[in-house]
Amino acid sequence: MKKLPCLTTSEINKEIGLMLTSKFILEKLKVKPVHYTRTSYLWEDADEIRVKLAKYLIDSIGKKRA
Repeated sequence: MKKLPCLTTSEINKEIGLMLTSKFILEKLKVKPVHYTRTSYLWEDADEIRVKLAKYLIDSIGKKRA
């Protein structure tokens, strides 16, 4: 069985350089975890979260100007 490389939310934060909560990643960025329990989430890729965060920030700036 091949083990998938998974990152915790803390590792994602370190990789991106920002402090994001699991709730923010789930609800605002709409990224689904690879695995989760009641207390923790494992994410597949920091790049997917980075791209969705950039899109979220750009979209939120556009809403303020309208």
